Amino acid sequence: MVASHLEVCAAELAVGAEADAPLGSAQEFAEVVEHLLAGQRSISRALAGLAGRVWAGQANGALATVPALELDVLTEVLQAAANAVGYSADAIAESGPAIESMCESTAQNTRL
Repeated sequence: MVASHLEVCAAELAVGAEADAPLGSAQEFAEVVEHLLAGQRSISRALAGLAGRVWAGQANGALATVPALELDVLTEVLQAAANAVGYSADAIAESGPAIESMCESTAQNTRL
């Protein structure tokens, strides 16, 4: 349920960011980026947690009927995805000074 809600929210954000209608002020843009950054960090933790569950299921026998190679691959893929999303979050965080400058350099009624 939570994952499907996340998917719907992400889709709505994507549509809003791609639309021709103004997104809002520079400050509102900055707030969207902050929320996306927090979301990226949470997704990274979620993927790492899923990798950990697969690994634990292999270790404790809960996934004993699944071939070990498949579990190893799944664990590696989930961990790699967690790392990639984490790196994406780091990249977004690096934009902070540029976004701050944009907010300081534009009038409050400037719409993006």
